[in-house]
Amino acid sequence: MEATDFPSRALRWGRVSVVVGYIAAYMLYAASFNTRASIFIAILCLVLAHCLLTFIHEAGHALAGSLFGWRIILFAARPFVMQFPNRDIAWLREAHEPGIGGMVLAVPRTKRQDTRRASFWLTAGGPLANVIVSVTAFAMASSVATFDTGQVLYSHLVFALGIHSAAMCLTSLLPAAPGHWSDGQSLRHKLKPKAEDEAELQVIGYLGLILKYKVRLKAVPEWMLTEARAIAATNAEVARYLDPIQIGRILDSVPVDVAQARMRMAAFEAQYGDSCWLACCDAYLAAIWEADLARARARLPERADHDELQPLYLAAAAAIAARAGDRPSAKRLIRQMRKTLRTQSPLRDPTFNDIRRQIVRVADECRWSADDAKQAGLGRVRPGRAS
Repeated sequence: MEATDFPSRALRWGRVSVVVGYIAAYMLYAASFNTRASIFIAILCLVLAHCLLTFIHEAGHALAGSLFGWRIILFAARPFVMQFPNRDIAWLREAHEPGIGGMVLAVPRTKRQDTRRASFWLTAGGPLANVIVSVTAFAMASSVATFDTGQVLYSHLVFALGIHSAAMCLTSLLPAAPGHWSDGQSLRHKLKPKAEDEAELQVIGYLGLILKYKVRLKAVPEWMLTEARAIAATNAEVARYLDPIQIGRILDSVPVDVAQARMRMAAFEAQYGDSCWLACCDAYLAAIWEADLARARARLPERADHDELQPLYLAAAAAIAARAGDRPSAKRLIRQMRKTLRTQSPLRDPTFNDIRRQIVRVADECRWSADDAKQAGLGRVRPGRAS
């Protein structure tokens, strides 16, 4: 839904009101302090209040989602982001989510909770939280006046916070920059009747969110996979999207069911042909779980065919180096893998953390095997081992 979908007069007056609201809030912040530095203090108040109100706005989304039984995946209020399934807190840089001051991502825990009503209130929770702050601040301003001093007018500060919160609420309801959706755009979309195919594909959207924000494949709710499989039975595009997820779930379970993984990968190749992603999975599986160094080397592509596959490619290359007993190369490739992951997302990726541990395990095993072979050739026994 673009800005052009909003009535032009309402859009124009809405934007004017937002600007007026922020200016009024700034002027009241400045008027709250009887000092020559009030202009600079007001700027600091504006920044700190904006961070606080952003947190409250996002907390409104999260609380609404929780009340309807949805699982909160991500809670972001710059400069921090929290990923709940992995219990991860990170610094949210502009490069990772450009143009976003805060966001909450949530998915239904069960099919029964996947309702339009729950989705609507999840979206409405943020603006509603700002309204509550504004009403509370306006109601408290006169009471707080008893604490005013010659240096600080606390009643002005509270009233300014109320205006600031109202301006933020209105901002969230107006159309966002191209490429983003505001709360207002989302609410208008949710009020419209959904086409049958759009409602059916909603679960694919949930899967996309889960995978983008580093929830483990093996932790994907089973009801989503069941729904997605039903759609995939009649939708080739969804089937093509779902098959790698199911292969990834097998590879993300330790110990890996090698026979099941091979069967799934062979079926994928027969239906869709070979790919860089499949070759990297094959090489990693052969190196780590089948101890088949020749096959792993034969399957590893020369390079990743796009940036998103670079961590998987480096993981497969590190696995091959570990299996070959080349511990320094394995460690170097692991460092490159972790650096690439940090570039792609501020969040930890527990799947790749497990991959790293498996590579280190194989590297240690192969190093001791090589040492034992050398010592056996020299007729020596390593200390602590039976002769």
